[in-house]
Amino acid sequence: MLNLILYKNTQEVYSFNFINNNKKNLYLEKYIVTPGPKIADVVRGKISEISDTTEVIDVITMAKFIKNELVRIGGGELLEKFKRKEDLLLIYGRAWKRLWANCSFENFLHAYKLFTDLRSLTLNQELIGEFCQELEENLKNQILSFWELSKNLDILDEHSAYGLIAEKSVSTDQLKQKRLYIFSEFSYLSAVQVDLLKRLAEGNDVFVLFPEDAYLRACGLDWIYWLDNNRENKKDNDNDNDKNNDKDIDIKARPYFFTKNNLKNILTKAITEVETEIEIFLSTLNNNFFYTQEIPFSNLFFKYPVEIFEEYLDTQFENIIESFPHTIHAEAFKVHLQDTIKKLTNQKDLKKDLNNFKLLKATLLIYHSLLKWMDLSQDHRPIDHFDFKLFKEVSRLRLPRLYNIPILNNNFGKIEDFNTLLSFNPNKTTVLIISSDYQLDFISNNYPEKMLSKLLSIGPIPRKELGILILSSKIKEMLRYKNVILLIEEGLIEESYLWHKVFENTKIKEINMGENMTEKQRTTIFEGTITPINEIINDKIILSRNNTISATRLQNYLDCPRKYYLNHLEKIAPQFIITSDFTVQDRGSIAHSILESYFTQTTSYNKNLHLTVVKETIAKHIEKNKMQIETFDYEMMFAEMRRSTFNTINYINEVILKNIINPKLYFEYKLKKRVLMGFKIKGSVDLLIECNNNFYIYDFKRSSSSIAKDKEIVNYKKIQLWFYIRHLGLNPKNISGLGYINLKSPKKSLLYRRDNKKNESFFINFDERLQKYKEVEKNSLTILKNDNTYKVCPRDPKVCDYCFIKSICPKE
Repeated sequence: MLNLILYKNTQEVYSFNFINNNKKNLYLEKYIVTPGPKIADVVRGKISEISDTTEVIDVITMAKFIKNELVRIGGGELLEKFKRKEDLLLIYGRAWKRLWANCSFENFLHAYKLFTDLRSLTLNQELIGEFCQELEENLKNQILSFWELSKNLDILDEHSAYGLIAEKSVSTDQLKQKRLYIFSEFSYLSAVQVDLLKRLAEGNDVFVLFPEDAYLRACGLDWIYWLDNNRENKKDNDNDNDKNNDKDIDIKARPYFFTKNNLKNILTKAITEVETEIEIFLSTLNNNFFYTQEIPFSNLFFKYPVEIFEEYLDTQFENIIESFPHTIHAEAFKVHLQDTIKKLTNQKDLKKDLNNFKLLKATLLIYHSLLKWMDLSQDHRPIDHFDFKLFKEVSRLRLPRLYNIPILNNNFGKIEDFNTLLSFNPNKTTVLIISSDYQLDFISNNYPEKMLSKLLSIGPIPRKELGILILSSKIKEMLRYKNVILLIEEGLIEESYLWHKVFENTKIKEINMGENMTEKQRTTIFEGTITPINEIINDKIILSRNNTISATRLQNYLDCPRKYYLNHLEKIAPQFIITSDFTVQDRGSIAHSILESYFTQTTSYNKNLHLTVVKETIAKHIEKNKMQIETFDYEMMFAEMRRSTFNTINYINEVILKNIINPKLYFEYKLKKRVLMGFKIKGSVDLLIECNNNFYIYDFKRSSSSIAKDKEIVNYKKIQLWFYIRHLGLNPKNISGLGYINLKSPKKSLLYRRDNKKNESFFINFDERLQKYKEVEKNSLTILKNDNTYKVCPRDPKVCDYCFIKSICPKE
């Protein structure tokens, strides 16, 4: 029987009172099934803390559940047939090379992901064929070819395993005792998994645990309603549910707001009097080293994943690509790897240098991937860069999971992330820290709109909103306890859809903040003598006007006049000089310098030159800025710069310089000196490329968040590229390409080129659009020239997210 258990309190539900005591000893086996190992550990801890210790229930992951069930219905032979993701990548990757040789590895990954997503919805090939009609022709054919291959090879993957288990579960259990399955902490179950649970429940007792508050606020198409036989009544009860949701919760927690970059002070103040063990939860689903280091307390236990082998895997593939720039026969590549392994297994070198051991591990992973690839077929075609990327992806999936945990003499408490909120103990002091600095992503779908409407008819689709509702229910439960301290960044509830949804109906703003920072403290958060904003103006500002304009200055004015005034005229933007560690600015500056130094010497890749340039550039930066850097921090910086600039160098060579003959590269190319409407033009382009009187303009950005969106550029909301075109002193007709290069993930760069139909949109009606920009610029400079109030007027709420005066700004 399938039972949906809606709970308000995790402390109660994990006592398992919903299980009939008379049946507890009648079950053949009892399992709690969780999404993954991290949550399984938390559930085990919760059970030992709350439930009856005499009740033995095995806590397993979904992956372990599949293996158990396959063994039960088919023995070891069926389990042996089961293919994991890394095995499937090799199978489908090999087939892809034969069928779609002209398509890239990135195309393969995209098609493969969509293929597996569709298999999670249905195993019916006819249905999938119908849905794929909404896709672009090539992508449709690629997915259908995967499906045909899966059928011909009789591949048993995760999704077909669910179908097989569902088919066999009832017939094998009819004359046996029932099993007990409790599915817990799932934020999403696919259509195939939902069908499995329903079939499993025909011969067993299946319980699904889900927070009641999230259930009442969920959409009728969410997976949880596909498990509910009464889901058709959902729409009829919506009005009643809304009335229930309008009731404010009884908050007993102590909330404090903190300004951005001031977490340390308010956190220290909030728990000064706490003497017992504390639990700190950070608003991210994946904790990391930098998040934990922000907490100003010692002797706190924490755990976060660390990829100690990934860097060495990257290093080995760099060596491979350098050694084999074109193709190599499989047997020759096998011999090359065997020689490398033999060299690395020298015992003296292994004892002398731990790095050799890590390189050996990485090489062995590549070697085993090659052997599996060779076992798939006797037709050993030459290996090229597609295969190298495939081996790298497969090897990455096989990397061992390692975690960093501090060694403590006295454990004062622990730092967790929001994946482990279930471990909350109301008897301990608990701190919830909610900050925009922490990354919080939820599962969602990326299906085309036309396809989505059809897919909804056969099963649930992952929705980001449901993940938010589940999180909201857990936080609201915690806020009902007086031992909980809530620290939340100011303005986050109002400005962020995610956090606005989480705290819906909590009226968090009306809670007495007690000893929170006073308004006076907020306006003097920067060190030094600064006039508080509310005293700067009375809509009358007298100043000696600065007559310099650049792309950054003009952009700041368009974003918000007050930001421009304080940043460029009053110049009160805080400047923090840190000499003991590398800041974000240091990283950007060093990366720029490495690329400039390298490309002034060669445009092809030279490993020795690259390593030399990285070392010398970091050393010069440290010396110039008189920095005192620990050896560990230097090694981390060196590894980061080597990896990121290697990727950028290859990207510039393989993508940007491709088909450009004898290019000339200019770094920090100055804009033409001129005066426009009383303003002196100032600025430079990070990279200018010249070839036969054709020019390419590129600006370096550290990450995707710094890169303007296509619509923002087209609509002149982001004017940097237009400003460069206007003021470089070049004939606009000779500009053949431009854009932003993402230093962190070069493949996520934004590029426009006249000779590439896929990204030439920038140059459509180019002359007309450039003329329109000139008008926009002229109007903007006219307004700026006559402005004497510089009012707070952000162009878009997002402008305020990273503004240095956000915490003291009197914006409405």
